[in-house]
Amino acid sequence: MSVSVSPSMGQLDIGRVLSDGLGVLGRNFGPFFLLALLLEGIPSALIAYSQLMARLNPAFGVFGLVGLLALLITAPMMQGALVSGSMDDLDGRRVSINSCLEAGRRHWLRLLGLDILVALGVCLGTILLIVPGVLLALRWSVCIPALVLEGRGVQEAMGRSADLTQDRRWPIFLLGLIFLGAMILLQIALTIVGLPFGSLYNSAAFSAVTTPFINTCTSVLAYPILTALFRQLRRDKEGDHPATLGEVFA
Repeated sequence: MSVSVSPSMGQLDIGRVLSDGLGVLGRNFGPFFLLALLLEGIPSALIAYSQLMARLNPAFGVFGLVGLLALLITAPMMQGALVSGSMDDLDGRRVSINSCLEAGRRHWLRLLGLDILVALGVCLGTILLIVPGVLLALRWSVCIPALVLEGRGVQEAMGRSADLTQDRRWPIFLLGLIFLGAMILLQIALTIVGLPFGSLYNSAAFSAVTTPFINTCTSVLAYPILTALFRQLRRDKEGDHPATLGEVFA
């Protein structure tokens, strides 16, 4: 599936992006799922558990605080780990959990700053009649790979993403809709699975169980596709930069 954009920039092949991203996921599902589960799923589960149990005893709220603080460290680490591992696979290198974790550790502080700035910008834009928030999300859609794979600072990565996505944001929006559709289907599937449990399905307990799982699956699917998108955008606009990537992964 191809979507034409500016003639000077060629085409953004959404089908190729999806194929590359899903290929990475298929070849590395085990280690990627494990990384996402440890670095996002478990802290998310701790938060969900505390919210559920706080209804019985407010003291359980401390577990939610612990989970939130942990997530501030582990979620950016997971982003760096999955993006680094995805590019390793796309470039024909062996994916190693240790190297993924090292990349996540090395970039986590800048990724945290990037996540905060992007979230604030998108939230503010969403408050302003939604559309500005969507446009900012598209503008900064590949800022995480730009930071991790090219060693850029926070503002540099945001600017790099804006440059690479220029004149490509409608196709990227379509890609986002496809991803959103996949997540909705996952939610529907989990709902169907939960129906036989009756009261569990109709309580906060069901959400406490499924939300961490959905968060884990979302990350496992999103970051290989984002990495493939970044690689495609960069290749289409500038060609490959093996020297730059060689310095990052040295």
